[in-house]
Amino acid sequence: MEIVRCSKGHFYDSEENATCPMCAAEAARNKNPLGNNILEDGIIPTEYFGQTGNSHAVDNTPSPTLPVDPNSGKVQPYQPTVSAGLQDTQSNDNGGMGAFPKTMPLTPPTFLSEENATTFDPVVGWLVCIEGATKGTDYRIHSQNNYIGRSARMDISIPEDSHISAENSAIIAYDNEDRTFYFGPCSGRNIVRVNGKPALSVEKIEAYDVLTIGTTKLLFVPLCGDRFDWNEKK
Repeated sequence: MEIVRCSKGHFYDSEENATCPMCAAEAARNKNPLGNNILEDGIIPTEYFGQTGNSHAVDNTPSPTLPVDPNSGKVQPYQPTVSAGLQDTQSNDNGGMGAFPKTMPLTPPTFLSEENATTFDPVVGWLVCIEGATKGTDYRIHSQNNYIGRSARMDISIPEDSHISAENSAIIAYDNEDRTFYFGPCSGRNIVRVNGKPALSVEKIEAYDVLTIGTTKLLFVPLCGDRFDWNEKK
C-alpha cells in the first residue's frame, strides 16, 4: 500500500488506483445532473461500492455494475433471463420476479446403427501354452488369418518370448468354407514347428497338434470344424 495525496488534497492508495478516485467521482457528478454517483451512460461504477461514508455502500466487497433507467434515473430491478432453449415456463406468484422452467430440454438418445455395431468375430479355437514363459496361458483364434509375434499389434501377442520375431513370426488360420485350420511360418526369421518337425510352409493342422514358435510350445484346441461352425444354419 502506498498512500499519496492528489492536487485537491484527497488521499488514496496509488497501488490500487492510478488516479484519485474521489476526483473521478466529483467529475462524474458534475457531468451527470442525476447525481447519485451515476455516470452519463447510466451505470453505477463498481469502485464506489464499499467506500467509507458512501450512502451506496453495502459491504466491503466490490459489487457489479447495476443498470439504471435513463429516463427516471432509478436503478432498475434485476430481471432473471430464461434461456431460449427452455420451453414450457410459468410465472411465480411473488410479485413477478421472473419465469421459472417447469421442464428442462432433453438431448435425444443416440443409438448405434448396424453399420457402427461391432463386427461379429467369435472365437474358433485356442492355442494353449504348455511349455515356455507363458505356460498355462490360452490365446484365442478367430476366423481367417491370425498373425503371431511379440508385438501388441499381432492377433496373438507373446511378448514374453524374446526368441519370437516382433511381428509376423507365424500364422494360424481358419477357413470357414472348408472348416479347416492351417499353420506355418510368415515373414519372421524363426523356424516354426508342428509336432517337432519344421514347417517350412503353411500346412493343415489337426486337434491337439503341438506348435512350436521360439521357445514356446502351444497346444492347438479347435472349436469349429466338421461338427460345428458359427456360419452353419440351425
